[in-house]
Amino acid sequence: EDLTIFRNIIQHCGLQMPAEIPAQLTNEIAFGGIVLGDTVNARIQENRVEDNGKVTGKPVCGVYLRYGEQIEISGNTIIRNGLPLVTRDQTVQRGVRAGIMIRMGFKTADLKNVLTSTVPSFDGVPAISIHDNVVEQPLGHALYGTAFGPVSVVNNQFTSLGADRTNPQSTLASTVFLFDLGVSKDFVVTMIKSMANKSPAANQQYLNDPAARQLVTGLQYLPSGKLIFSDNQVTLDMRSPAINLSVSSILVLSLDDIAFNNNQSECAGYLSLVANDISFDLVILNSLIIGASVRTNDNRFMEGVTLALYSLLSYGLMNTALGNQSTHCLLTLGTLRSVADNLVLNSALCNDKQLQYAKALSVPMG
Repeated sequence: EDLTIFRNIIQHCGLQMPAEIPAQLTNEIAFGGIVLGDTVNARIQENRVEDNGKVTGKPVCGVYLRYGEQIEISGNTIIRNGLPLVTRDQTVQRGVRAGIMIRMGFKTADLKNVLTSTVPSFDGVPAISIHDNVVEQPLGHALYGTAFGPVSVVNNQFTSLGADRTNPQSTLASTVFLFDLGVSKDFVVTMIKSMANKSPAANQQYLNDPAARQLVTGLQYLPSGKLIFSDNQVTLDMRSPAINLSVSSILVLSLDDIAFNNNQSECAGYLSLVANDISFDLVILNSLIIGASVRTNDNRFMEGVTLALYSLLSYGLMNTALGNQSTHCLLTLGTLRSVADNLVLNSALCNDKQLQYAKALSVPMG
C-alpha cells in the first residue's frame, strides 16, 4: 500500500528460473525486474529495468502487477528483458511475458456507499496511468493491461520484437493489448429510454423492486471505462529470422469511450527472397479499436513490406476517423460515423471493401 519504486537501476535479475512451470500456474507465476502481487496506490517512476531474465526461451516481464488500484507507471526505461527468437524452430516456454503487464487495474470505490448514498464516491485518479515510458520487449506484449476504471496511456514508446506464439492473446495483439471493463454512463441513458417506451405502471413495478433500484444506482456510480491512448510511438518489429503471424499489433477494447489520437503505429516486417525460402511476416490489422464511442484521429499507420490487409479497423456506436494517414485501408464501422480527410497510400478498392464488410455486419453506413 502506498508503494513507490523510484530511480532504481534493476538489472540482471531472474537468471535462475525453474526448468519447468506447472501447466496450471503458467498464467499466475511471473519473473522479471519488478514483480508485485496486490498493490494500492503504487507508483513506479524513473527506473531503469534492463537485461533481466536473459535465458533462452524463458518467460520474463519487465514490470508485472497481478492486481492494483490506482497505478502510476511513468518515466521508466524497460528494455531487453528476456530474449528474442533467434531461429524459427526455437523452443519457447509458456508463461507470462510483457514489458509492462497489469493483470487487473481497478478504480477504487466504496461499493457500500454507492448503493446507499446519492453522493459519488470517486476521486479523479485513474485506475491506470502509463506515461513517458520507453518499453522494448524481445518477445510478447510491450504493454498488456486489463482495467476496471479510467485509463491514460500517453507519450510512450512501445516496441515488441515478435508475438509470443505460446500465448493466443499475443497472437491477437502482438505489441499493445488493452481491455477496459468500465461501463459507459450512456448505457444508463439507454436503459432510461427503454423504460420511457414502456407504460408508467410497468416502470413503477420495475422500480419498486429494490434490486432494480440498486442496479440503476450502481450503474451510475460504477467506474467509467474512459480510455485515452495518445501521442504514443508503437512498433511491432518483426525483422528477425522467425516468421511472425499476428491478427493485430494494437488492440484496444472498452465498454466506454476510446480516444486513440496522434499515435504513430508501425509494423516493420521482413521479406526474405532467398531462393527456395521465400517468407514474409503477416499482420492482418495494424490497429483494432472497439468501444462504445471511438475517435481515431490524426494517427499514422505504417506497414511497409509487411503483408497486411488493413491499417485500422474501428467500431463504435459513435465512431470518428479524421485526419489519419495510412499505408492500407481504414475500416471505420458504427451506427453513427464521421470519416473525413484521411490519406491512404494503397487505396485501391478501399471503399468497396468497407461497404462489403459493413453489409456483412449489417452496419448502417453514413
